[in-house]
Order: sequence, then C-alpha cells, then structure tokens
Amino acid sequence: MLKNSKLSDLTIIDPARKFNIVKKDNFKIYPYVSTADMPHHHLTATPFWKHLRAPKHWRSMLAIAMMILATMTGYYSILGLLFLWWILPAIHFGELHFVEVINIRRDPVMFWVMSTFWIVTSLAMILWDLYMFTLYIFH
Repeated sequence: MLKNSKLSDLTIIDPARKFNIVKKDNFKIYPYVSTADMPHHHLTATPFWKHLRAPKHWRSMLAIAMMILATMTGYYSILGLLFLWWILPAIHFGELHFVEVINIRRDPVMFWVMSTFWIVTSLAMILWDLYMFTLYIFH
C-alpha cells in the first residue's frame, strides 16, 4: 500500500474535486482550492474604475486643500467651516488636540473654554465673510 512513501509527500485528492488536501509540515493539513473548476474571471474585461480606491487619508487631504484654498482666496469662512468640522468630533469624543491633548474628564474647564473659543472663532469668521459679502453686494 503506502509502506515506502513518506506521509509528508502524500496528497489525497477529493473525489468532488473541490479541495486538494496536502499533508506536510509536521503533519498539518493545508487545504487549497483547486483552480480547475473555477470560473475564469481574469479573462473578462473589468472597467478601470472598479479597481480605484479612495485614498487612505482623504479627509486630511480635503482639509489641507480647503486650507490652501482659503489662504489663496482670502475667504475666512472656509477656515471657519474647518474649525467647526474639527470641534464637533472633539466635543463628541471629549478630547481636544490643540497644542496638547485636553481631555474633558481631566480638565473640563479648559476643555469647554477651548471648545467655546473654537466655536466663537469659527462663527466670527463665517459671519465676517457674510458681512463683507453683503457690503460688496449692496454698496
């Protein structure tokens, strides 16, 4: 029967031809799928946009692009929107990252002072641009 063969060289083929079971490496069983019965998806044409992925840090890239746009155009409302975009998750999670990490549990007074400052600053920037826009339109 199998008296002269090594157990590590033994390959048992499944009669349904779905898996080939190979015994090797300290008698562990590693099943692998046989490609004989698989459909040939690699032969069909796939549009290139199906392979595109969003960049990993797309939110940070968008924030940098918004800051560059705000700096180049002089529209402070864009920076005000960014401040609001940053403060809302900070309030939700209870942690600000400004110069140092300010946690609401360790220092609630400083947390709310900084949060209020960011909200007031962002609203002031947005309202300032709206004020300047109305002066430009109605002047």
